[in-house]
Amino acid sequence: MKPPVFILVEPQLGENIGMAARSIRNFGFKELRIVNPRDGWPNPRATAAAADAFDSMDVSVSTSIHDAVADLHSLFATTARTREHQNLSPTSALQHVYSNQKNGILFGAEKNGLSNAHIALCQYAISLPVDASFPSLNLAQAVAVIAYSLQNLNPSLDQNPSPLASQDDIHALFSSLSQKLKQAQYFSPQNLASRTLRIQRLLSNASLSPADVRLLHGIFRALSGKNQPSHNPNT
Repeated sequence: MKPPVFILVEPQLGENIGMAARSIRNFGFKELRIVNPRDGWPNPRATAAAADAFDSMDVSVSTSIHDAVADLHSLFATTARTREHQNLSPTSALQHVYSNQKNGILFGAEKNGLSNAHIALCQYAISLPVDASFPSLNLAQAVAVIAYSLQNLNPSLDQNPSPLASQDDIHALFSSLSQKLKQAQYFSPQNLASRTLRIQRLLSNASLSPADVRLLHGIFRALSGKNQPSHNPNT
């Protein structure tokens, strides 16, 4: 079973990055990805707050969310906005987070959390049982609660899920479909943003396998009149 990757999306304060890393390491996890940190990287305040946690972790920084998640399979959004996703508590998320593939947990920026576009990339949503009248958590605290909850899982759970397409494959499929729909004038200026977001959610939530992605690419080519033999015999 592979442990999940923790992903901080556009974090603002170096102190929160460092304290989040410290919590991740406290509870036995070692991989942290940071997307477009507001104050740049490396960040001395993050290093100070991490209390040497960075020294024994795999930390990477990306400028794009798509680069950060390209090799992952299932993504989990930590958000109170769960209308479009299967809503999981930290405990119920355990059986989905650990698998024989690599999955990631996304945490949004301190001010507004994850955007709708970020949430649309995810297959699941994890929410904490906080007071509905005051649901906002500090970023580092949210990371600590999730990391503590996940630590309690026995990774020897008997599960062997079917392989899923990587986020890079899903993104390429989404880009191909969006381009073809624009060429077919499917979108109007009024509905472009909302329909694009719904299509992204649809593909993200479909649990597509690599074979499914190849099949859909073939269908798109056929519908666009370009059903020529592919250079890839498995396509």
